[in-house]
Order: sequence, then structure tokens, then C-alpha cells
Amino acid sequence: MAPKRSPCLSSLLLPFLTLLLHQADTRSFVVDRDHNRFLLNGVPFRYVSGSLHYFRVPRVLWADRLFKMRMSGLNAIQFYVPWNYHEPEPGVYNFNGSRDLIAFLNEANKANLLVILRPGPYICAEWEMGGLPSWLLRKPKIHLRTSDPDFLAAVDSWFQVLLPKIYPWLYHNGGNIISIQVENEYGSYKACDFSYMRHLAGLFRTILGDKILLFTTDGPEGLRCGTLQGLYTTVDFGPADNMTKIFTQLRKYEPHGPLVNSEYYTGWLDYWGQNHSTRSIPAVTKGLENMLKLGASVNMYMFHGGTNFGYWNGADEKGYFLPITTSYDYDAPLSEAGDPTPKLFALRNVISKFQEIPLGPLPAPSPKMMLGPLTLHLDGSLLAFLDFLCPQGPIRSILPMTFEAVKQDHGFMLYRTHLVNTFTEPTSFWVPNNGLHDRAYVMVNGVFQGVLERNIKHRLFLTGKMGDKLDVLVENMGRLSFGSNSSDFKLPKRSQPSTPSGPTFYSATFPILGLVGDTFLYLPGWSKGQVWINGFNLGRYWTKRGPQQTLYVPKPLLFPRGTFNKITLLELENVPPRPQIQFLDRPILNSTLYRTYLYSLSAGEQMELSGH
Repeated sequence: MAPKRSPCLSSLLLPFLTLLLHQADTRSFVVDRDHNRFLLNGVPFRYVSGSLHYFRVPRVLWADRLFKMRMSGLNAIQFYVPWNYHEPEPGVYNFNGSRDLIAFLNEANKANLLVILRPGPYICAEWEMGGLPSWLLRKPKIHLRTSDPDFLAAVDSWFQVLLPKIYPWLYHNGGNIISIQVENEYGSYKACDFSYMRHLAGLFRTILGDKILLFTTDGPEGLRCGTLQGLYTTVDFGPADNMTKIFTQLRKYEPHGPLVNSEYYTGWLDYWGQNHSTRSIPAVTKGLENMLKLGASVNMYMFHGGTNFGYWNGADEKGYFLPITTSYDYDAPLSEAGDPTPKLFALRNVISKFQEIPLGPLPAPSPKMMLGPLTLHLDGSLLAFLDFLCPQGPIRSILPMTFEAVKQDHGFMLYRTHLVNTFTEPTSFWVPNNGLHDRAYVMVNGVFQGVLERNIKHRLFLTGKMGDKLDVLVENMGRLSFGSNSSDFKLPKRSQPSTPSGPTFYSATFPILGLVGDTFLYLPGWSKGQVWINGFNLGRYWTKRGPQQTLYVPKPLLFPRGTFNKITLLELENVPPRPQIQFLDRPILNSTLYRTYLYSLSAGEQMELSGH
């Protein structure tokens, strides 16, 4: 016999359940075109957001960065999803470790931050190939970011995996994603393919439904080709731009609704060989305050930049090839190490004039560590480790093959041949038609001869006998962009040459006797190469060119007292007389040592540029 239900309890439960259902129904984020504003759950709302890229921050530090952003007065964050970070091979997906997108959304939710999501498929972000996977290039005739059937098929396959994952996290479904961007600054791309944009918009609607706000972002010059009916139009610009003029131009495409700057630049990116970029605090704060006075919603790009660990940096082409530095500090309000800067406190003061700031102080900067100098020991030439690095042996080919043809996405590839003639006089060796992508280290019989580089008119002059071994180590320095990153790098012992020549491995082990903290690896006198700490690929150093002189080493990468740490360097050019390194308690990001360096051509000569 079923127990009798209390009529009093039933009468209490019914209104409670009705209230819950009503609350679920009222979760909404919409455009109020009549009053030029957003409505969150029916209430006027404006977001003050900041960009943070989960793929540039170790997972263990996500919560720290997000908490500091919330305490700065932000009520939302904006971030990209890099396709190539999650689908390394067609149909192979990785959402584990530092690639756990859902875990990052959850951390943002814990920090009480709404999310503005930018899933691409192209993201730019100064990221390797703008987030597009390099395996797309295995089809030589593919037209990226267009309605090319090959490209659309790959995009559809990817989004049919990604978008269902984020569907439960849409705001009206109980999550924290209030809006989603379609493509990225598409108006700046040459194609201007509206069929492609309509395809993407239709795909997003099919999978995500009609309730989520979809939008586009473009610079003012890109609005004509970047906008699409049915997608909300936003712009991006920085403190030095004419806000009134740009917002007036925006109104031609979006006459009603809130004004939105989706990328308000707090700083700027750095290129190897140029000065570290900065934006003044007065300029950044004044621009933000002026936009907030207009009632605009603003996302600050970047609020925390992070680091291009491993081989993930992208590159730009502005008449010549410009690879991005390992540091993505961006002169942002939160430094590369996640510390609040004077710019952050100034922006926080501005935000407090327009909306409530969370109570409580911001956390103090993280403790920093100094160590060294430490002497590194020679492990051997890279050529001595070929059987270890490539146990499957070489790929034999009559003509040189591209990285894409052999499914090598990042890093280095060695090309080897033998001279078919004897050259007793120095003979010119170069790559015609600017065909080198991107840097080559040339050796004859294992002896380093010099460097060839993309967009630099330079030749090496070689001598050699018929049958001599010619090795060309090519470095991919990042394809054009306008989990764990561990390689568990362990080198077996090799006999050491008396004098190192060419690309060479060095390493050392060291204990940390005091407290472990964040630190910055300084490599004085070293030229260019790659660094691993305890198997984690920190990224590229280029001390010789600058401006970045130190590499950020987050505390979680280091072993505490009682365990030895290991550092491994692949030096590509020249080793200093004393092969030493140091760990500093502050970064050096603006020290371009060789200011005579230029991507140079003869006067009046035109260079034909080729890119991905």
C-alpha cells in the first residue's frame, strides 16, 4: 500500500517546482534593439570582459588567472578554441589535460565569469596557422576559409564534435556561454566568400539552436565582407583609434542594439627582431572609460596573454615573414606570470565607476625564484642522435618533401643528400624563389656552415668533394596566423666531440634547495634554439635577435627539494664560451641586441612571398 502523501506538502512542492521551471525559462541573453542594450534574464546588462587563452596557460594555473580577472571587476571572459590544438590528425581528437575545454568552462563558472566563445574555425590569435590544422595542407589545392568542399567537409566534421560538447554550457541551458563568434575578422581575408559565412552560420544554428546569440567581429575596414544578416555585428579597435568614427561606421551595419568592441587592445604582440610592444596606461584607461560612458560592452584583448609554449607560436606576413615570440605577455593587465600590473589597477578603478567590483584585495604577485648560474654539459651534435630521434629511419625521396607531405606538423626536419660534384672554389648555395620555410642550418660532413632564412637575400658559399654529406636542418618557425606539452625529452649518452659544430644538445641537472617559485630562464650568449624543462617544451629562445631574452618557467614545472630537475637545450647556431644559464626573478622582454638585423633586399628588388 502506497504511503499517503501530505496534502500540505504537495501544495508546497507545486509552487516550488513551478518557480524552478520559471527560472530555467527566464535564463536568457538577448539584444534589446529598442534600447540599444543587452538583456540578461530580462534585465539590462553590459559586459566588461577580458581575453584569456586556456591553451597558453598551464591547466593548474587556470583557476588563479580566472580568479584575478574576476577580482579585477570583469564579469565575462572571452577566448578562442584552436582547432589544431584538439584535432592533431583527421578524426583524432584530444580534450584531455590542458586541452580539457569543459574543465576550463567549469573553472570560469566557479569564478562567476560569463563566457564569450570564439570557436573559429579560424582564430588568428598569433597561434600556429591561425588555429587551422596543418593537415589541411596535405591537399595542395585546398582553399582555406572558403566554401571549397574539401575545407567545408573538414570544418563540418570538426564542429560536429566540438559544438555538441559546448551545447550544455550555453547560457539558456544553464551554462555560462552568453554568445558565440562565427569565424574571426573574416572581412580582413581576401576571399570575401558569403556562401562560406552562410554555411557556418547555418551549421551553428543547426547544432546550437536559435536561442544563442551569434556574432561577428571585424576591424572597421573589414565590415563589408565580415558581416552577415542574422549575426550580430561587433568591431575591434585600440586606444589610438577614433572611437566615434568607428562606432559611427558600425551603425551602418548594425543600426540598433548595443555598441560592442570585441577586441580593445591593452597592448600588442611581439615579433622576433623588433622592440617589445607596450600601450600606455593613460591611453588604455581613457579609451575604456570613453566606451563605458557610451554604454558599450567591451572585451579587453588581452587581459592575460600567457605563453606560446612548444612550437605553437604563429607568424605574420607584412611584406616579409614575422614570427611571433614565445612570450605572449602582450603588455596585458595580468603579466605573463599572472601578476597584477599597474595597468590592471588603473583599469579596475575605471570599471568601478560603472559597475560593482568584488570585495577583497587582489592576490599578491607569486613568489619568484633566482638560481644559478648553472653550467650545461655537451650531450652531442643533433646528427649523432638521428637514430634516437627518428628510429624508423629516413624517408627517401628524389626531391625534397614538405613538412606537410611527411605529416610533420611542427619543429624541425633534416634533409640529407650527397654532393654529386667536387667544388674546390666557394660555390653559392641558396634556395630560389624564397622557397625556404622558414630557417635552415647547413652542414657539410657534420661541420656547420651557416644559416639561410626566409625573406633574407643571403647565400652560403660551400666547398666540398663529390660524395660529401650535405645536411640541411629546416626549422618551422610558425605558420602564418594573420594537455600537456610534454615530450619527455631524454637523450641517450653519445660520445662527445671535442668541438661542437652545428645544432647541438646541451643539458644539466640541478636541485632547488630553497622554496620553489615562478622564474625566468636567462640564456646570455646563446644564439637560438629550443628548451625543455623536466621534459616540458618551454618554447623557442632567440637571444641573438631579441627582444625576448628570458623564458617564463611556471612553478608547477619544477620539482621541489629532494628531486633533481633537468634542463635540455638544442642550440642551433653558436654556443657561448661558457655554456651557462641562469634563472632570474623577473623577465627581460625588451632587449633587441642586434638592431642591425633587417629582412633586407637589394634596392628596388621585389620579393615574391608565398605562405600557407
